[in-house]
Amino acid sequence: MSAAQKLVSGVFEGKPEEWIVIAPKTRIAPGEIVAITAAGIDLLLIASKDGSAVHCVANSCPHLGTPLEVGSLERLPIESGPQSSSASSSSSSKTPEILPVQKDSSFFKENDIASMLKQDGCEDCIVCPLHKTAFALKSGEVRGEWCPYPPVIGKLTGAIKQQTNLPIFDVRTRGKNIEVRLNTPVEIKDD
Repeated sequence: MSAAQKLVSGVFEGKPEEWIVIAPKTRIAPGEIVAITAAGIDLLLIASKDGSAVHCVANSCPHLGTPLEVGSLERLPIESGPQSSSASSSSSSKTPEILPVQKDSSFFKENDIASMLKQDGCEDCIVCPLHKTAFALKSGEVRGEWCPYPPVIGKLTGAIKQQTNLPIFDVRTRGKNIEVRLNTPVEIKDD
């Protein structure tokens, strides 16, 4: 568990769900990263590039504590476990489904583009500006290599600090505001 998660869970332990208004909806645009401090905790509010989702994560890389606010937002391939690879091999023998062409005045609608982006096998990730580790915005999990940069030095410092997920927080929109639940339940995985 990261220091931010310990702090937050200690502050809100045993208390009911605590949602805090952190910004008006107009504060963030698609593909934008906004640094915010709420209840003394540095957070990042990140809107997906297609504008379909808003995510909230800690504004501190779990490796060295580097602020992620100057990191980049990228769509990277969804990494899957062994269960997914067997499912994909069985479905590859099927013939692909052909979708009917709809006769409409516009070729694509916004919803069509958003759904195509979600089906591209990729997910939105924040990439640390210092050591280039990518973190999935939905789960906080590391995507790709842990500490790949700078060459040689990144791998050495990555070997010293165990791979850790980025803390994520539940986020919702209510009326004209964006709210974050700071006492988001934390999953602790014993490896």
